Amino acid sequence: FRSGVAFNKFSEILSRELRDPVVFDYQVGGNGLVAMVKYQALTDNRAYLITNAGLISLLPMFERTPYRVEDLEPLAMIGTSPMCWATGPNRGDLDFGRFAANTRGGFYGILSQNSIEAVFLNRVNGQERLSQTPVVYKFYPDVVAALLRQEIAWALVPKNWCSSDSGVRELANIPAKYSTEYWFGDYWWGMFSKRTADRREREEFMHAFMDLWWRHQATLNRTIHYPRQDQRLQDFQKSMDQF
Repeated sequence: FRSGVAFNKFSEILSRELRDPVVFDYQVGGNGLVAMVKYQALTDNRAYLITNAGLISLLPMFERTPYRVEDLEPLAMIGTSPMCWATGPNRGDLDFGRFAANTRGGFYGILSQNSIEAVFLNRVNGQERLSQTPVVYKFYPDVVAALLRQEIAWALVPKNWCSSDSGVRELANIPAKYSTEYWFGDYWWGMFSKRTADRREREEFMHAFMDLWWRHQATLNRTIHYPRQDQRLQDFQKSMDQF
């Protein structure tokens, strides 16, 4: 949701600077799966996809996917997704160990059964013998709303949501083995094109996009976590390979 606001704003900047309309089509669902499937059904080589590491690297390891990663050309890293351990406003002690001990049974929230969040939370659930049940939501605002209504005990959400203005609270004293920085530190968002697109055209657009993207960092980083450095083409591919 917050990234959608940022990209809609940025599409206005792109359209103005490029003097050519750029439309951002925000597709919600399946932790990016809906957008991926819709993109691969398009025949327009001037369309670009922004998607996450899970759909490129993680999901194909768990199930047969309705898309082909090989059809995509990686262009640039757009951002990263630092996460936080989140709970609602009335859940008591925020110390991770004591919180886990007091929340055995019940429910936790995820976006997809095969997302990296789901894999991580399932691991914690088993190691801590919590006997909790996952509840699948469509996108992060739904997860946050469930936390605020206390329908679920906790969830992993983007760090932007763990703030006083959202009402969501972040757990403290996280054991090193459950560190979100370790699990999600290189969880990236990237720009892709179709491999059938003209190489010169796609790279020209990507460089124009990324030059403006970094130029407007001071405004956009309120809702987007930027990468530590600008990574395009081969540099982005290396980060993908290391994930």
